[in-house]
Amino acid sequence: MANPAEPIPLRGWRKIPAIQALSHFNFRILWLGSLLSFTGSWVQRTAQDWLAYGLTNDDPFMLAFVSFCGMAPVSFLGPLMGAYVDMLDRRKLLTLMMIISAIGPLFLGFATYFHFAAYWHLVVVSLVGGFVSTMEMPARQSIVRQSVPVEVLPAAIPTQALTFNFARVAGPAIGGVILAKFGPAYAFWVNGLSFAFLIAAVNMIRADLGPMIKEPQPIRDLVAEGFRYVFREHRLRTIFLLEAATSVFGVFYLGLMAAIAKTKLGLQANGLGNLFTAIGVGAVVGLLLVSTISGRPVKFTIVRVAMSMVAIALCLLAWAPNQAIAMVCLAICGMGTIMQFNTSNTLFQLIAPAHLRGRALAMHMWAVSGVAPAGILIFGWVADRFGINAALASGGGILLAWSVWGWIQTWHMQDPAYDEA
Repeated sequence: MANPAEPIPLRGWRKIPAIQALSHFNFRILWLGSLLSFTGSWVQRTAQDWLAYGLTNDDPFMLAFVSFCGMAPVSFLGPLMGAYVDMLDRRKLLTLMMIISAIGPLFLGFATYFHFAAYWHLVVVSLVGGFVSTMEMPARQSIVRQSVPVEVLPAAIPTQALTFNFARVAGPAIGGVILAKFGPAYAFWVNGLSFAFLIAAVNMIRADLGPMIKEPQPIRDLVAEGFRYVFREHRLRTIFLLEAATSVFGVFYLGLMAAIAKTKLGLQANGLGNLFTAIGVGAVVGLLLVSTISGRPVKFTIVRVAMSMVAIALCLLAWAPNQAIAMVCLAICGMGTIMQFNTSNTLFQLIAPAHLRGRALAMHMWAVSGVAPAGILIFGWVADRFGINAALASGGGILLAWSVWGWIQTWHMQDPAYDEA
């Protein structure tokens, strides 16, 4: 009898990179569980942003502050949690994190259903979710590396990221409908229940998900080692700085989506869902493109081109006069952001040695999510003081200048060989 954890024999269309990754049982079950869980998260995100904007009398800074709270823990704890992930059983860790994650949305569902929801409830739930993410993200990413052979990894990483972005297409659309027809409580409940799918998936994986570090070491030494490695490795240091710049100056708009929809474009809840969906569609297209060319030595080219795309699209979004043009700009933002971040993820996993991978990935996630709160607060203040268009244009302009530096730094960099992993 065939081992279900073995890959399905590849014939014809199954040689497509994404299908090749999904032919491995462990990767396939993780992919499905992540997709269903992320869909629930995006259903909640649409309702949460709309509720927060309403509870604060359409204040863009207070709206951005909720997103800030969800990302701030990564700023302070990201590298530290990466060290802990290397020392813990990731199956037990992810199960516990998902249970904790479900409590907040279920509470918010009851709070909104019985009409006692307050702004501070959203802040607290966002903070708890942020703390969970500091351990959940590097743990889940490190499992991907063990779910497929190393030669399939460049295809597996963008394919895994498709779960988040397929969810970003479907989730906001579903969330907008639920919000308009049933109210935010049901959107929160959908998310609370969706974590069960990822719990089931993690516990079905047939692989050793035990500690990567067998002998305990002082956490301070582990964290310092991760920092030193990333900043001494010229390629990783450059990638880190580029994705950190995109996080600060290129994705802050995600914290202002309700303001962009309601104040800039005059849309209602369904319109907000459509804008989020446009970002997801662009991201899916970007991931499919990255997955298709994953075997080619063009990863550094993808990073610099994608970063420039985000910068230009943000500048154009500032002057978008209607929903249709705004959706095109947001789709390009989603496409460029995910292409840069996902390719950077692949480079981190291929370059970092196994015993440092959890901490290296924590540094990657810190660049993606940990420094982003600074951009959300800064440009939330700019939007509140000078208007949403000023925030979008200034962020895009700064990012465009930074991308020029990125072109210069990465022009002669070569993709890592698989035997480095």
